[in-house]
Amino acid sequence: MKKKEADINKIVKETLSRKDPAGYYVIVAINSTELKEVLNRYKYGDIITEDIGDTTIIRSRTRRIIELLIRELVSKKLLADT
Repeated sequence: MKKKEADINKIVKETLSRKDPAGYYVIVAINSTELKEVLNRYKYGDIITEDIGDTTIIRSRTRRIIELLIRELVSKKLLADT
């Protein structure tokens, strides 16, 4: 397995290992027009977004959607450092 793929798998595993008190998985991303385009493709995927300045908080209860989002956001360098 490549190092980059291993790093992405680690991020996915860490994110899916914890939920917020309401039961949602949470991703913190960099707010941009490119992010809005990505999120628009998932608008029917039971996601909740909240823009806070230059960051966007993304919440979902669906593990698969969170995993797909993380992989896409990492590849586009839109995942915020937390």
